[in-house]
Amino acid sequence: GDEAYRDLFHEILMPSCQKDNQIGEAGCVFIDSVSRLIGLLLDYRNVQEDSTHRGQRMGCMLNLLNFYKEIEKEELYIRYIYKLAELHERDANFTEAGLTLLLHGNTLEWSTDLVPAEGKYQVQMAKHRKEQLYHDAITLLDQGKTWESGIPLCKELANVYETQMFDYKKLSDILRRQADFYQKIITELRVENEYFVVGYFGKGFPLFLRNKVFIHRGQPYERLQSFIKRLTDEFPSAQVLMSAEAPDNEVKNSNGLHLQVRKVLPIPEERSEFKGLQIPDKITEYYKTNVVSKFRYDRPFHKGKKDKECEFATLWIERTTFTISSSFPGVISWFEICNNEMK
Repeated sequence: GDEAYRDLFHEILMPSCQKDNQIGEAGCVFIDSVSRLIGLLLDYRNVQEDSTHRGQRMGCMLNLLNFYKEIEKEELYIRYIYKLAELHERDANFTEAGLTLLLHGNTLEWSTDLVPAEGKYQVQMAKHRKEQLYHDAITLLDQGKTWESGIPLCKELANVYETQMFDYKKLSDILRRQADFYQKIITELRVENEYFVVGYFGKGFPLFLRNKVFIHRGQPYERLQSFIKRLTDEFPSAQVLMSAEAPDNEVKNSNGLHLQVRKVLPIPEERSEFKGLQIPDKITEYYKTNVVSKFRYDRPFHKGKKDKECEFATLWIERTTFTISSSFPGVISWFEICNNEMK
């Protein structure tokens, strides 16, 4: 199938459901759901055929696992969690790989219920799978230098070892790991990741990108020009738009590919636990560019006639604040913008 098949499927069946009193609303919901799934699978198939589009494949996997979670297809949801985690690990996205594994680990209880095999994980009790996932995630988060996300896992494991399993050997091991994470936070050097807002305009892009805008988390030491080069390597026929203004409908409806890329600054969230306290810089620096879901972009412009003698007299700043539904770092290094405000 292709996009035309998906559109035809929807156009033929939806009116029939709307006219049928017996099928009614339930039928319309079903047709919409199947149409969405066809679109998601088409995107996934297209990027699967091109091994260079690893980032796009991750995006497709995330869209599929979110869809299966929404329609409560747990087996398929979990299957794509492991697929996404494996792809992240192969690409050395250690933090994202660890956080992806926790999508399953956080849903499991410390129980004796059996959990089916998946990937390298054998059939085992839920408590053993949860424990293994936590340890794997802790190792990956350590490799990604995201120790703040690993510490709560250490604390939960320590509590289980002390109060449920009474395994003091494992308790001492995990407490040492936790102490090591605290030590690394205050002693090791970490590079601040930069963030970029990217608009994908034109019908040449896959459906899940087409005419949408995302916030991307750059790789360590990656600056704007390097990031643009990475995007144009992935989309060699794309044209980079130099203007910061939103493109018109002619660009959006064209058959080409147009990228609009700008650097944005993360807006740190207030942390109530730090309020009124003298916190070491090594601790607070992390939260300046992490655990963030809001970003700002400032566009300078001249209001009215430009004053040649003093340009600053007519210089104004247009500030746009972008909000995403998740926070960085997350299970993927880019999320769609769900809201933006301009001042």
